[in-house]
Amino acid sequence: MTLPEALAVAKGKVNLYLDCKRIDPKLLVEEVMAAGMEHQVIVYASPAVLAQVKAASMGTVAGMTKYRPTMDFDTFIKDVAPAAVEIDAPDVTAEFVSAIPYGRD
Repeated sequence: MTLPEALAVAKGKVNLYLDCKRIDPKLLVEEVMAAGMEHQVIVYASPAVLAQVKAASMGTVAGMTKYRPTMDFDTFIKDVAPAAVEIDAPDVTAEFVSAIPYGRD
């Protein structure tokens, strides 16, 4: 099954999480947009690929990536601006949670 076929089957029925390791971000966005699935898809990829997905979709295709404790959280959120974040359970410490800037604009 091709991605356009999978998108057609899922449209209006289920949201999709697309784990994208090696993709052409522009082609992915074209296929998602052509299927009218931009509000039913979240793309998991590296921050660099997510930036390309955001640019190609003008911000309409949601992205997700992994946060690592070596990253500055504020900078990560500002620069990557993911719709969702993967964080390994052992990294969710009391110190990490207390440092998250809840409610800041």
